[in-house]
Amino acid sequence: MPPTVVHLFAGSGGTALGFQRAGFRSLGAFDFDPRACADLEQGTGEKATCVDLRTMEVADLARAAPVCPDVVAMSAPCVGFSGCLAESLSRTDKYRDFNDLALRGVQLALEAWKQAPSGRRAPGIIVFENVPRIRSRGKELLKQIVDLLHAEGYAVHMEDHCCAELAGGELAQERPRFMLVARHMATVPDFLRRPRVGRPLAIREVLWELPRPRPDANGMHRLPRLSNRNKLRLACIPAGGDWRDLPAEVYLYPCDSAELEAATGIQWRPNPGRHQGKLGVLDWDL
Repeated sequence: MPPTVVHLFAGSGGTALGFQRAGFRSLGAFDFDPRACADLEQGTGEKATCVDLRTMEVADLARAAPVCPDVVAMSAPCVGFSGCLAESLSRTDKYRDFNDLALRGVQLALEAWKQAPSGRRAPGIIVFENVPRIRSRGKELLKQIVDLLHAEGYAVHMEDHCCAELAGGELAQERPRFMLVARHMATVPDFLRRPRVGRPLAIREVLWELPRPRPDANGMHRLPRLSNRNKLRLACIPAGGDWRDLPAEVYLYPCDSAELEAATGIQWRPNPGRHQGKLGVLDWDL
């Protein structure tokens, strides 16, 4: 029998696809965003349940996934822990509510199958993934999670990693992440092994596997509604470059505003062959 997995905060299904490729059988995937659920179903062919885990009860999860899985994998919302958010905002009630979902997910995983009539009553492995800054901004919350896992008989290991290296050369993203792995010692007595380290892939080695996006596609994997002129501009950006590397013929040149330079930190270099105007937004033919 293949090992089984339940996904909480499943998102668009990247983790679900990885477990599927590793030979796991999904017993359920749950997320709040219906667009993410649509992407998961399209990418994996597995069922996703659109539900708010904030209000989901233990009994609800047990009914939706009656069999206790070997693994529970979760990527709780990380916006409140991320360095992309000002620390003052991360302390507001809105983002504290987001942060508390991490603890809620672990509580659901530990309680849902305690009354199972047979088989497992606790997941063998719990994998919790987030941003590295959870160690500082979510220090107290992380301590609660670890203490709860220890009380339920789990050994806990935490570390930061590079996604591409941990994936053994199967990703094209040099992205630092935090991972907590908890092993239920009574039912998984053997130690876990580290995966091999591999090089990050080139983006073209990854994208060719995705289904072709379309403007009318469901979910988030859809083609942006761009005009042909903007598609041409994007095609003119050389590999590894950005909009500042556009050829003069298609360049949109921002106005030489002192306020804009102060805000962006970029000094604009006048070029008579390029478009100029307020914020650089001009008709293509001007």
